[in-house]
Amino acid sequence: MSLTTAEQPNLVVSVKDGGVAVLEMNRPRKRNALSQALIDELTAALRQIDRNPTIFTAILTSSGPFSGTYISLLEVFCVC
Repeated sequence: MSLTTAEQPNLVVSVKDGGVAVLEMNRPRKRNALSQALIDELTAALRQIDRNPTIFTAILTSSGPFSGTYISLLEVFCVC
């Protein structure tokens, strides 16, 4: 089951057997830095998961070799 769809999503969400949702940050070229778009997608996905009584656990992971422990300051705080 997929909770989000987009041509090149920042976040890929899948639901596995046993009530486990896997949220995969999908911005390897940006080292999976947290952009405002990714934060918005994470928030929306977690809200959907919270409303789903069949999901009991959420796992946050990332594509590529980098985790999302960075914030893309230019994307989040830009007042351009």
